Amino acid sequence: MRFPTVLLAVALLLPTQIVAQSRQVPVVVEMFTSQGCSSCPPADSLVRDLSTRSDVLPLSLHVDYWDYLGWKDVFGSSDNTQRQRAYIASIGGRTIYTPQAVVQGQAGIVGSHGRDLETLITKFRDGGTKAQIGARRAGDTVEITIAPMQANLPRSEVHFVQYEPRAQVNILRGENAGRTLTYANVVRNWSTLRDWDGRSAVSFKAGYGKNLPVAIIVQARGNGPILGAATLR
Repeated sequence: MRFPTVLLAVALLLPTQIVAQSRQVPVVVEMFTSQGCSSCPPADSLVRDLSTRSDVLPLSLHVDYWDYLGWKDVFGSSDNTQRQRAYIASIGGRTIYTPQAVVQGQAGIVGSHGRDLETLITKFRDGGTKAQIGARRAGDTVEITIAPMQANLPRSEVHFVQYEPRAQVNILRGENAGRTLTYANVVRNWSTLRDWDGRSAVSFKAGYGKNLPVAIIVQARGNGPILGAATLR
């Protein structure tokens, strides 16, 4: 009976495609931070702690406006700075600062205030997810589905975020000179895939570039409330 053996051998020779499925995450925390900020390491430590949990997605967004202090943040981005500035119009505030945590696109606090941060995470987690997101990666393509979980959701944008789970940096100059800092969920690319009307279920595909974990975030236009998020590794 060599037939099953032959079938097995043929099957092993066929090309395989790894398929990954997404996981819905109730709460998104955006931590605006900088390697040139001496007040930021405690907030960065909070992000590392939060990154081990299943009920929250913390993202480190390194800004570039402290680079003049003597150390150019290796992850610093003017896009991250602009995103933080946009939150002034949507959630209030007089100016941008680090560390700042923005929770679910709706509330901003000092990023190192752990108790206040936990209170906001609990509040928005208990408020429930507004948009159901599913994603499936096969090769270099991600298939995404979005559906409303309640009526009258606002028009929104679908964001595609790639992040580095862990990164360690030796700081040579500036306020943190001489320190080796470890970061979690460092945003390396943030792009907007499309608009969503907030009413219809939609399915579409996106290209998968860098071999990094992905977050798919649905957020009301104008840096409004985050309606749903999912991660894909």
